[in-house]
Amino acid sequence: MKDVDVIQYLTQITDQQHNDLITVLTIFIAIISLGAIFTGVLQWRFSDKQIEKMKIQFKKDYGIDDLKNKVKEANELNEKLKLTITSNARMQIDSTGSLLPLTQTIEDQSAKGNIVGNFTGALISAQQLGLLEGPLLREGVVYVCNFMRIFTKRGTDKKLSKPELGNLVTALDLLERQMADKPILPKLAQTFEARKAYLYKKYDVDKLKREDKERQTKEAKEKILKKQLQNVEKDN
Repeated sequence: MKDVDVIQYLTQITDQQHNDLITVLTIFIAIISLGAIFTGVLQWRFSDKQIEKMKIQFKKDYGIDDLKNKVKEANELNEKLKLTITSNARMQIDSTGSLLPLTQTIEDQSAKGNIVGNFTGALISAQQLGLLEGPLLREGVVYVCNFMRIFTKRGTDKKLSKPELGNLVTALDLLERQMADKPILPKLAQTFEARKAYLYKKYDVDKLKREDKERQTKEAKEKILKKQLQNVEKDN
């Protein structure tokens, strides 16, 4: 063989060996990569299992499930309690409101005032509990509208006693404030406002309110003055 042929032959052998080496390395790298991927998957599955196990153990150690059950029971109890309180508030408004017309069957002014006062008290109680809205508010307005009709209808000669009027005005002011925040049926609201305006004009309620405020201011000043005099006497 000539030198050129020998060199060419050696070159071909070298290239073939190089290609074989590249192929082997490629296969080796692929095998390693697959092994790494497989190992990673196993570790990932293992980590998920470990995390889930830790969650279960944590819930068990700190009683998370028991706490959730207790919170659920507390919420259910709270709802039942709220329903009971609402039912009681409605019962008070219904029972005291239904007695309002009885004021026309008795003569004692104090007793009349107490009947209206009990109804007003039921409204105040419901309002303080945050329940004087929706059905309860409508019922309160209906009762008070029916009661006002006794004194505002045409040709009537019936009059409110002073104790009745004072307690009724308190109820009317409360209901009016509630209706401003919690709207009710428009027609019912119009009836309420019309009868209230007539009643206020008939009994000059604005004047009575001013006089009552002046009386309260005078009493407060007299109370302060009396206390100051007592302190002076103690010092002497």
